[in-house]
Amino acid sequence: FEIFLGTIVNPATGHFFMFFDRAWHHDGFAESYGHDIEGSWLIAEAAEVLGEKESIERAGKNALFMADAVLKDGLAPTGALESEYDPVSGKRTDRYSWWEQNEAVVGSFNAYQISGEGKYLVQAEKTLDMILSYHIDRENGGYFPYLKADLTPMHGDKANMWICPYHNGRMAMELLERTNEKE
Repeated sequence: FEIFLGTIVNPATGHFFMFFDRAWHHDGFAESYGHDIEGSWLIAEAAEVLGEKESIERAGKNALFMADAVLKDGLAPTGALESEYDPVSGKRTDRYSWWEQNEAVVGSFNAYQISGEGKYLVQAEKTLDMILSYHIDRENGGYFPYLKADLTPMHGDKANMWICPYHNGRMAMELLERTNEKE
């Protein structure tokens, strides 16, 4: 928890430092918006498991800091979450990946649950609508793993070492759990 919040999250930007040596020195500044938004809600969940009030509050503040950074820096004009940005070269990934959109839904909804601010709920709904409108292959089933910048599907493998239904399944389970009324 301390390494994550004290070392991995860049306190200046709200994004992860992505690569480290064995002494935890980071070597680069590339931003991976899917990992950032995923990490924002996972660290909040880890704090809940720890059950320490101070950790829960700290993780909640961090989750909002990271969600705000992702929504400010990583959203494309289409409303899709971009994959990566290299501030040194200025290059952005020119496609949208299925998994990052799923993590954006959970991360945005998590930020809404922490803060109660409607902007996060609106973003979660907007991203979910984008997934349902563009990522679902209604003819052959499953997700299109990638979309071009104009939101047209990029055809290719639907499953391989890196492409699987993990993130979409987890998104569905997280939303079900988070929206179920607790007794």
